[in-house]
Formats: sequence, C-alpha cells, structure tokens
Amino acid sequence: MNFFDDPSKIVIENRKVKDYLLNVAHPDAFGKANLFIRYGFRQDRPDDFINSVIAHAQNSQIVSEFKTPFGRKIIVEENLETP
Repeated sequence: MNFFDDPSKIVIENRKVKDYLLNVAHPDAFGKANLFIRYGFRQDRPDDFINSVIAHAQNSQIVSEFKTPFGRKIIVEENLETP
C-alpha cells in the first residue's frame, strides 16, 4: 500500500529538518544529523532533504505505521536518494 500518491498531503516542517534532523549540535539528533550530512545533506539546504524524503515516500511501499505523541510514523524500506 502507498498513501503518498498526493504529495500535498506530505508535511515535513523546514524547522524540524534544520533544527533537528540536520543539526549536529542537537543533543537528541546529532547521530542522525551526522549520518545525513555524511551523505551530502546540509543544514543550510533543508529543501534538498525535504524533497528527497517526499520522493522517497512517493516511490516506496509502506512496511508499517503507527501513532506517536508527535503524529503518525510511517516506515518505508527503500534506498533514499542523496546529494
């Protein structure tokens, strides 16, 4: 199943990418940030990351999904296009 046929339904906040996912100074995300940066993503270019994740979601099948305190978490298992 794929719920991402309409990209307008995918919401990834620019602030979450810049201040969390690509922020090596964030105490909870430095590991993720280091990984993403190692693969070419940059904190000053969050749209590159956002566009890559949206394309990834549109081209992948959902493996599982569940609710979290932060919203719905969806797991897909495919390769992520990186810079």
